[in-house]
Amino acid sequence: WEWCKDGIFGGDAKNAHFEFDFGYDAKTKQFGFQDIRGSAYIEDSNIRYIDTMPMVTNVYGTFGVDNTSINIALDKAKSDGILLDSGQVRIYDLDKYNNYISIKLLSNSSISDALKLIDHPPLEFTSELGLKPDLLKGSAETELALDFELKKDLGYDDIKVGVKAKLQDVEV
Repeated sequence: WEWCKDGIFGGDAKNAHFEFDFGYDAKTKQFGFQDIRGSAYIEDSNIRYIDTMPMVTNVYGTFGVDNTSINIALDKAKSDGILLDSGQVRIYDLDKYNNYISIKLLSNSSISDALKLIDHPPLEFTSELGLKPDLLKGSAETELALDFELKKDLGYDDIKVGVKAKLQDVEV
């Protein structure tokens, strides 16, 4: 939950409905929070998932929350100047000490822009492959998938990455 205050911010929530349950916990012998359920439609929100990667901005979509997860179904958003057609962000294991995030972003852009997006640290795929994004022309339908633990000292090996792209009208 700590990550959420800095990782999801801004915008408006419409048609919000949230339910909170409070009760007595016999194990801890304390009265307090027990459960949350809710949803809202979010407009013009922002998601910062890795400090060195471009934020996902202008997020429009459905936000859902329960005791163990936050789920965002993106209708549209932007990242690094690229219009995202759709996507999902799932923050899970919020009831445990270690929390995780799973991100899937779908876009249509130039090949050059798609390659620049996956070249930010810690990914740096384009540089690793020796590609020069500005030398490639054409369009790309791209799916970027990331899954990792929400922690401060995140390294390259801590991130599960999937990139799929369908390239059209490619010129070098």
